[in-house]
Amino acid sequence: MEIFRKYKSTFTVSLFCMAVVLGVSACSKSDNAMDQLVPTEAKPVGKRVYGPIDPVVIELPKAVVEALGGSDVYGKPLKEAFVYFRSFNLVVYRESFDVKAYIDGIAAAFAQIAADEAFAKAADIWAIQMQKRGTANFVNMAVAPAQVKGYLKHRNMSRFLKEADYLMISDHIIPVGERMNYYLGKTAAPAPQAFSPNP
Repeated sequence: MEIFRKYKSTFTVSLFCMAVVLGVSACSKSDNAMDQLVPTEAKPVGKRVYGPIDPVVIELPKAVVEALGGSDVYGKPLKEAFVYFRSFNLVVYRESFDVKAYIDGIAAAFAQIAADEAFAKAADIWAIQMQKRGTANFVNMAVAPAQVKGYLKHRNMSRFLKEADYLMISDHIIPVGERMNYYLGKTAAPAPQAFSPNP
């Protein structure tokens, strides 16, 4: 009986030690796993501060407004551009839908924007969306300023469309090799994607 008590206490101490070792090892493993998932630099330090994000507001040059030939979401003439996080995005509404006319207008607007130093200083990405009012039919183009400067030199629409960061028509991203076919009307503009509520 004495021997049993002696071994029982040793066994209990051993179990306790093993539990501590496993616990420490599990903690260190989870820390390592966490370090692999979240780099040290990305770990939040201190308090997070939330507040308003103020855009850079640039008045649209008259030539840009004329090239776009549309209105803002309220039906008023285009007036200002808003740049958030060095990205310039503008939505223009028109009364009719025409892919070629939209792309021509957007390209002409980009060309005018390239001549304005304020845009070059404020934004690294330029995106313009032209949309038929009251519908989901639109053309959205995004470019880097350098691509527009290239277009100003060669004035080749086919090349410009291939070099553009992306071209989207009515919710469909158009692959580089197919962009000119849409521009020329050889391929019909895709219909907007339908959205249905969750069952």
